[in-house]
Amino acid sequence: MITYMVLGQYPIKIYNTGSTEGHFNTLKARPGQVRRGERCLTVLLGKLKSEGGLDEGLPVVELFGGIGRFSTVLHYLVKPLYHIILEKSPHLAEHLIRHTCGWKGARVKQVDSFQTDLNRMKFGLKDAFVSLDFDKFTLKQLTRVSPGGVLFKQVLGAGPKYVCLTDTSISKVHLLFAEYTSMLKAGKIESMDGYVSQMSRLVFGETKYFIRYWTNHSGASYFLFERGLRFRSPQYLGRVNAKG
Repeated sequence: MITYMVLGQYPIKIYNTGSTEGHFNTLKARPGQVRRGERCLTVLLGKLKSEGGLDEGLPVVELFGGIGRFSTVLHYLVKPLYHIILEKSPHLAEHLIRHTCGWKGARVKQVDSFQTDLNRMKFGLKDAFVSLDFDKFTLKQLTRVSPGGVLFKQVLGAGPKYVCLTDTSISKVHLLFAEYTSMLKAGKIESMDGYVSQMSRLVFGETKYFIRYWTNHSGASYFLFERGLRFRSPQYLGRVNAKG
C-alpha cells in the first residue's frame, strides 16, 4: 500500500491489487508527472473561482473515476452539494467507495459510462460540473461517430453548467494540423491555439457551449466548457510542468 498525496496535501491510500496495480506502480515511480493533471484542474477551478463563476455546493459528476485524483480535487475545492462518481472497473469502484467514505453527498456507481444512458440515471447533469477525464480524446472524435464524441454530446445535451474535458492530442497535434484543417473546412489550423479555437467554435455551433479556459502539460490539455448565448474566445492559462 502507498499513500499518494493529491496536490501534495490530500491523501489517497492505494493498494497494489486488481485494477489498481498499474496506477500503484505509476504513482510510486512518477508522482510528479502524474500530478500535472491535478494541477491543471486546479488552475481551471482557481481561475473560475477568481472570476465569480464557481459557487460552493455546485453539484459534481465524474464519468471516469479512476483512483480518485480528480475526485479529491473537486471534493476539496468545489465542496459539492452532491458528488456522483462513475467507474467501470469493479476494483476501482470498490477503492473509490473506501476513499470517499465520509464525503458529504458522495456516491460511487460501478458502471461503464460509454454503455450507460445518462438520462436514465437517478441524478442530474443539469447545472452540474461534469468531469470527462478521457484516456483518449481529440478533435477527431467530434467530427465522426465515435463513443467519445457521442458521450460528450450526450453530456452537453443534458445542460451542465460546466464540462471539464481532457484532450489527448497535444503530443501529435503538430503532425495533424493539415488533417484537422481538411476535416473542419473552417480556416487553417497551424498551432495549438488554432486547434483549441476551432474545437470551441465547432462545439458552440452545435450546442452553445464554448471553451472558456484551457491549460495543458506535455501529455494532455484540459478544456473548461461553459454554456452561453455568445461565443467567447478561449483563454489560455499557461502550461503546467511536472514539478508543479
